[in-house]
Amino acid sequence: LTFTSAGSLYVYACIGTTFFTSTAQITVNAAPTITGAEITRLLADGTTSVGTTIGVNASARTRTVTVKGTGFATGVTASFDGNGITAGVVTRVDGSTLTIPATIAANAVAGGRSVTVTNPDGGTVSLANVLTLTNPPSAAALSQTVFGSGSISVPLVLTGSNILPGARVRFDPNNGDITYTTVVNSSTQVTVTMTIAST
Repeated sequence: LTFTSAGSLYVYACIGTTFFTSTAQITVNAAPTITGAEITRLLADGTTSVGTTIGVNASARTRTVTVKGTGFATGVTASFDGNGITAGVVTRVDGSTLTIPATIAANAVAGGRSVTVTNPDGGTVSLANVLTLTNPPSAAALSQTVFGSGSISVPLVLTGSNILPGARVRFDPNNGDITYTTVVNSSTQVTVTMTIAST
């Protein structure tokens, strides 16, 4: 049987000239919908952000994907298409929000990934290219490697590739003696303006 809309119906049977009607109804539920999704990212400076892209890393890691839509039933499951990203056990926040632990494989192939949500009654929906895996930034070349103690507002230019808007920079270790701001100039260059405490 193929149903084109939600609703209820009775089942009829005919034996010879006699019709029988079932006492139970078949209920057809509306399929779930997906309106969008975003993934929580852990940035180099220890802060988090959300968006629809996440970089591939040399080691596997798990991040949370939040899916928005309608009609998510208790017991709903989810999966991602393509290699390199695997969905864990879904948490149904409510009928319009799901959280999914997504494990991104080490050195996964960059590109778009679709998500499919399936209710226990078999109702399913997919949204193409809801998330994008991006190649990691390359090892950076530094414009300068020696700075004086007590330097104020000195620039450090990092040159590389695959640098995305909103990229963060971290000095490790940094005991608080270096304060800095970061500006992404392009996909190949970041300028860090530093103030170094006197020692």
